[in-house]
Amino acid sequence: MRRAISGKAGAALPEVSATPLVVSIVVNYRGIEQTRVCVASLLAVDYPNHSVVVVDNASGESEVAELREAFGASIQVIVSERNVGYGGGANLGLEWALKTGAAYAWVLNNDTQIDPGSVRQLVDAMERETDYGVMSPQIDAPIGPESPNGIWYAGGTADLARVTTRHEVVAASLALAVAPTGYVTGCAMFLRCKALEQTGLFWAPFFLYWEDMDLSFRMREAGWRLGVVPAARIVHF
Repeated sequence: MRRAISGKAGAALPEVSATPLVVSIVVNYRGIEQTRVCVASLLAVDYPNHSVVVVDNASGESEVAELREAFGASIQVIVSERNVGYGGGANLGLEWALKTGAAYAWVLNNDTQIDPGSVRQLVDAMERETDYGVMSPQIDAPIGPESPNGIWYAGGTADLARVTTRHEVVAASLALAVAPTGYVTGCAMFLRCKALEQTGLFWAPFFLYWEDMDLSFRMREAGWRLGVVPAARIVHF
């Protein structure tokens, strides 16, 4: 819903959009130093209606205590009694997000750092393109074999016959609000909760890897589109 605000002498000010609730979910497993950097960057985003959840995958009491000491009430910490894998851990955060009535849930690797404008840009894209169930930012990375241009993911394809995936490592045009993609990597899946209620969450038995491809394909089978928002950026270390 939008509302117009009038200024002095009847001068019209820009319209102000409602801000749907976004829950960002970070899964931690014995990676407290990276997780602290990721969470600090999430708390610095410029989007007002935003909650951060860290799911600790049985790392031990010391890492949970460090998280709570570092961030206090500014984040929600969910502690799993056993390591349930990346998809299973993310599901604990997704269930929390759905219960809180979130419109969008962002599942992130803990070794990422978030650009301050990324949440707003992803929400804007989702609000405009209502047939998309999942989006990703462009994911930059230090130059290396998997990111020869300093880009680790700008879209991708998955080949079920060969059980392989391929990332686009060249930036999509900034002229595109959303660039369609074949699958969205689990490194930074920005999910529409309405779509999740239709498709279900990650398939936890995958434990680590392929849970993102499986959910991407279920999204497509349910009629939802997948895309990358070139203007939204994060770094994957």
